[in-house]
Amino acid sequence: MVAPCGCVRNYSLSRNKLSIRGVINRIDLALYRLLVKQEVSRKLGLALTPEEEELRTKLETLYSKINAPTQFKGRLSELLSQIRMVKQEVAQKEVEKYTMDEIVQDEVRQYLAMEQNGMAQLINIIQADMADLTTIKNGMMRMLQGN
Repeated sequence: MVAPCGCVRNYSLSRNKLSIRGVINRIDLALYRLLVKQEVSRKLGLALTPEEEELRTKLETLYSKINAPTQFKGRLSELLSQIRMVKQEVAQKEVEKYTMDEIVQDEVRQYLAMEQNGMAQLINIIQADMADLTTIKNGMMRMLQGN
């Protein structure tokens, strides 16, 4: 049987410590929630202490400052719109990203070259037809002038 290396043992010990810390943190959080509920139920119906009243007035002042339409709400809405624009740009950039194999690129190039050659031939045919139409038109004009 091979003895575990010091690295593996240290790794497992640190993982155990982290899991224990996580459990302790969850227990602490549950305990704090329980204490808050107990304190709220204990003070139910009692008047606020001077410290609590001072804290309440500070919180109300902060709340009114945050809800002031000209001060923070405008800034917050502007920041939110900028964040939305950035997210939209990122989403568009991600959609436009794609890759193509070399073989497919060559096939596309060949197809486009064939299309371009076909269009050039069509243009030549149309130009020849236009020249023939011009000849016919000139012949008709001569015939009409000759009569």
